[in-house]
Amino acid sequence: MDAIGVSLAASQGLYPRVPEQQATIEALQQQNVELEARLAALEKRVQGPLAAGIGGGLLPGVGFLGLAAAVVAWLKRR
Repeated sequence: MDAIGVSLAASQGLYPRVPEQQATIEALQQQNVELEARLAALEKRVQGPLAAGIGGGLLPGVGFLGLAAAVVAWLKRR
């Protein structure tokens, strides 16, 4: 068997994997599209409260101050 025969046999052996790999690629691309859509929806939900100020817009700093107080209390307990 010469080099051309070896190359032909190798390519024939690998060819059946091509459709399988293409199907995997397409499934992963679809999953990526779905995950990007979920991420965009989550980011939109998070941006709403943050844009209005943490605390619903009544007192924008209250949420941050509450968070800061909780962190300080946690650090003191350590």
